[in-house]
Amino acid sequence: MDDREKKKQIILENAINVFSKEGFEGTDVEEIAKLSNVGKGTVYRYFGNKEQLFVESFLYTVNMFKSETERVLKSDLPIKEKIDNLIEQSMRRLKEKEQLLRLYTLDISKIARIFAKKRSIIPTNKINRMAIITDFIREGQEKGVIINAISAESLASMILGSIQQVLGMYYIGLIKEFSEVERRIKEIMNFYKSIIIKEEL
Repeated sequence: MDDREKKKQIILENAINVFSKEGFEGTDVEEIAKLSNVGKGTVYRYFGNKEQLFVESFLYTVNMFKSETERVLKSDLPIKEKIDNLIEQSMRRLKEKEQLLRLYTLDISKIARIFAKKRSIIPTNKINRMAIITDFIREGQEKGVIINAISAESLASMILGSIQQVLGMYYIGLIKEFSEVERRIKEIMNFYKSIIIKEEL
């Protein structure tokens, strides 16, 4: 990684922290620049404007989860172990960088509006965690280990939607402790495993 890429990564990591705390409207690019030890002009030179920085910050976090999800689901482990490992890996990542919870649950409408305006800047493969989960489920259905009474797309939507709901409740304060987030997500995933998995691979 050259100096330019290192500097860009530092800016993105600081942007994630600030956007997570302040939301899109409340974020000052000047604060991100100061935290990154660069001038405000450098941030704009790398990212163009605040919206672009917001989008790239979002994609940076999504890519982090996407790459780890792919690694687990493409392993040779039995299907139940893959799911268990995916849960543990996701909880560990969220616990290490708790502010990511906020970026996933904060300003969802803003993210949607920006993405709608800037579709050309969003590489499809950067926001396809849903597609990865869907493909995993579809593969399990084809192998006869996951029920096929409901489509892979619908199952993926149900699972990720349930998890997103728990994260949203944590962010707005309805769930106070992260340990409760972990408990609920594990409970949800154990329920889905019990009803969708026919047998071990």
